[in-house]
Amino acid sequence: MVQVFTRLVLFMLAVMFVSTLMVHSAKAENNYTWYFVRHAEKMPVKDDPELSPRGKQRAQLLAVLLSDGAIEAIYSTPFRRTEQTAAALSSQSGVAIEFYSAAAPEQLIANLRKRQQTSLIVGHSNTIPELVRLAGGTAYDLTEEDYGDIFVVELRQGVVIGSHQQQVELP
Repeated sequence: MVQVFTRLVLFMLAVMFVSTLMVHSAKAENNYTWYFVRHAEKMPVKDDPELSPRGKQRAQLLAVLLSDGAIEAIYSTPFRRTEQTAAALSSQSGVAIEFYSAAAPEQLIANLRKRQQTSLIVGHSNTIPELVRLAGGTAYDLTEEDYGDIFVVELRQGVVIGSHQQQVELP
């Protein structure tokens, strides 16, 4: 288990190094990326649940994955589970969390387009796929059991140049 974690950390450090090099050249060309994620695993309560221990672990791993210094803005709906998912990266990067309304997806996308910043957007299983599609990316629908998907939309001068999905796997 320790070896797996050590390998994961070394891999993450290598990714961060390469990402840092890419960030410097990307800014010169006005490239930026939007990372859309559903909140991490939540406690099994009805009203505004917090993250479960597994969810907190996934939020920390997400922060490690995105800790290369490129994140310029972090957006979250005003719920504990989404805010806590974003909080690890916010604490690590010093970027404050900005809240948005899940009921106004077009407004969030318009704001993202205007600001043209590399951003993390944390939402819900029923909002993230729509946001990705509105942003010009591709996304499949999520279920209540889906956690760890990162939908990545890459842009250059406001035009989508790539869209893909990756998974945040827990050890």
